[in-house]
Amino acid sequence: MFAVIGIHTFCTPYSYWSTSYTSLGAFLSYFLTNTLRAWAVPIFVMVSGSLFLDKSREISFSKLYGKYILRLVLTLFTFGTLFALMERVFIAKGFSINMIPLSFLDVYSGNLWDHLWFVYMIIGLYIVTPPLKVFLEQAKNSDIKYVLAVLVVFNCVAPFLNSITGVKFGVYIPINTIWLFYYLLGYALHFEVFSIREVTSIIFILIGLLWCTFGQYLPNMTKVTGATLAYAGTNDIIAVLMATGIFSLAKNKCTHKANFLDTFINPLSFGVYILHALFINFILKAAHFTPEKYSYLSVWLVVFSVTSIGSIVSVWILRKIPFVKKYIL
Repeated sequence: MFAVIGIHTFCTPYSYWSTSYTSLGAFLSYFLTNTLRAWAVPIFVMVSGSLFLDKSREISFSKLYGKYILRLVLTLFTFGTLFALMERVFIAKGFSINMIPLSFLDVYSGNLWDHLWFVYMIIGLYIVTPPLKVFLEQAKNSDIKYVLAVLVVFNCVAPFLNSITGVKFGVYIPINTIWLFYYLLGYALHFEVFSIREVTSIIFILIGLLWCTFGQYLPNMTKVTGATLAYAGTNDIIAVLMATGIFSLAKNKCTHKANFLDTFINPLSFGVYILHALFINFILKAAHFTPEKYSYLSVWLVVFSVTSIGSIVSVWILRKIPFVKKYIL
């Protein structure tokens, strides 16, 4: 949750005001953004896989659609419509009544603030969860490893070879998606279909850090929009290594005794993911607290602190409303 806030703290200001950055600021923007981007959302999905694909957890179709998917749909139409309407008002610098149905259309088509793509993707994973559970109940560990290998080859290795050779590999899998891979990977690591030793986890993480440090100096490796570093996105092998390393390290090293993170922060994490963009957009677009006027370090500190605290407090308050807590956040 905090990593996702960090991604948008570092990448969003740079996307719009990169000319205001020093060379050190540019380096840090790429390094911090891509270091976090590589594993933050993948681990969200891996955690979902470890929970929803658990063989001992029975999830009926009525519960899947009436609770989990319904919750995501209501979240999209509640906050997605609000965010879409705000963006239309911001662009047009005014309000008109036809913006309301257009905002609903934006939700339907997924034309929303970038971070909400995650909700659409999770709905898709939830929809295919029942057949995945049937497969996992019958599959041997070798079968699961085979599926993971196929998915990582077609999602990471083949696209990488396509880009560096300029020749596209013709074979593809119609259900191919990196998020299905991460969903299954979370299950495989949590239930020890295979295990990653602590030293291997650390090596994986170090490889990612080294790439995000030096990769940005290679030709045609950086894009200003999103402070994007090629081959450090969620569908690249660097992301697979870092997400695997961090997930495994946390699983092996973290205690099982409940603490403040478990009892207070965790229940708020989904809501914070949904709301955090509201604070970032307000600080940058409405309050105009930008690198043009202030140092990038000041902008990062303010954006991250205000967004984290504001989102947590807002979600905590909203969850005091029974309907919101049960059906939305």
